[in-house]
Order: sequence, then structure tokens, then C-alpha cells
Amino acid sequence: MAVLMLSAWALPIVATGNSGAADNEGALVSVGTESATTDDFYALFGKNAQPDSANMRLLADYLRKLHEARRLGVISDEKLPDSVRRLAEGIAVYEVTRISTVERAARDSAGLEDYFHRHRSEYAQSQPRFYGSIVLAADLRTAQGAARELLMHGIDRMDVVEAQRLTRKLFGADLRIIRVAVDLGRNPFVDYAVFGDALPAPEGDRAYSAAVGGYVLTAPRSAADVGERIESDYAAELERCWTDSLRRALPARINAAKVAQMTRR
Repeated sequence: MAVLMLSAWALPIVATGNSGAADNEGALVSVGTESATTDDFYALFGKNAQPDSANMRLLADYLRKLHEARRLGVISDEKLPDSVRRLAEGIAVYEVTRISTVERAARDSAGLEDYFHRHRSEYAQSQPRFYGSIVLAADLRTAQGAARELLMHGIDRMDVVEAQRLTRKLFGADLRIIRVAVDLGRNPFVDYAVFGDALPAPEGDRAYSAAVGGYVLTAPRSAADVGERIESDYAAELERCWTDSLRRALPARINAAKVAQMTRR
């Protein structure tokens, strides 16, 4: 049995091999060329589980995604030992789901913007949020000087490691540079450098901070201002739509006699 835990589903799913569904008389559920047996069901849900609608729906959806993975060539029909083949099937379902949802959301900038405008109220901010970088140093003069140098050298075009290398070269000091998108009240060094709050307690030998460029918003203007959260939310919507389309294209065939046997046991 192939058991796969996917964060998008929050449940492990089990599927059998690629024997033809129409020819598999022992199948409990068949979808396209994929099928699952009664033993598969109990291996997944436990020996005392009942074949209720929720459990059968989860199993059928997994089989649909396995069918799609095989159709797209994510998994081959190569003959493999059962344990290897079933692991390969689980990996293929993970991969076809990632390609169809997470990967698509990451590259679909227009779709992300559309999703943001349709769900703008869900991303409201209770506090102003700073988007930018801060420098932490042992004294205020060094922090502010490093911030000026980073602006002059175009910190937006650097990664953090490159920016730290530059400040060490110029100031010979152990500075810390942090890129943030953080609300007022969530980071004391940002509160001090950006919002004018009191000096926070030192972090090691770094007690002062200075903002490097950036901007403050009271509400996000676009998907980019929300960050990874909206990408995850959009991917979840894509998976719902994709799963619904697979359900319409690939109806599941349920063996009613086997369901009745399982219910009576």
C-alpha cells in the first residue's frame, strides 16, 4: 500500500496499482484506470472504519489524481515490485498536485492579482505594516551609516548575504540585516527604527537599528504586499477547482455489494 501525507489534504490516501478498473472485479472503488480494494480502504482508515461518503470521496479523489498523473506521464506503466510501484504512485500524485496547484499559483501573477482583488477584505491589516530592511548594529551611527551605504548600492538588487558582506567590508563590524514585512508592535527593532518607539533591549551586542528604504502601508495594495500567504490561499483555490473538474470528467464507480458487506461487519 502506498501511503502519502500531503499538507493540502491533511489526510493520507492509499491507492492500488494500475490494473484496468473495468477488469478489476475485486475493486471497491474504480476511477478511470485506477482502483482500490477493500483491503486498501481498511489499511487507510483503520479496521473499524465505515465506508461513509467522506472516506469514499477522499479515496476516489486520490484515484482521480493518480489517473491524471498517469495520463500526463508523471508516472510510467513500468512493471515494478509492489512496494516500489506503490511508493512511485504516491510520489506521482504529490507531483501532479504540486504542478497543477502550487507551481501554477507561483507563476500566475495575473491570477494572484485577481484572487487578491476578489478576497481583499481577508487581507485587511489592523496595524500599519513596514515593508523593507533593517540593520542592527552595536551603535546608532554604524546602523545609520550602513543603511545609507546599502541604499546607495541598491539593496533591492542584493540578497542578504551580499548586503552583509558589503557592510562588513565598509564598517568592519558584525552587522545583521533583516528583510521584513511586519506590523507595528510585532518587532521591537522595526518599531524603533521605523515607527519611533523606545529603544528595545539589546540582541547580543546589537542594540540599535536603522531602516533601509522600504515603505509603510495601512492596507495591502496588491498580492505582492501580502506575500506567501496569498500564494498558498490561491493554490488551495486552484486545487479545489482542479479536483472539481476531475470529478466531473472521471466519475467514480462504487461496488455497492462490497460496501454493504463492509457496513454489516
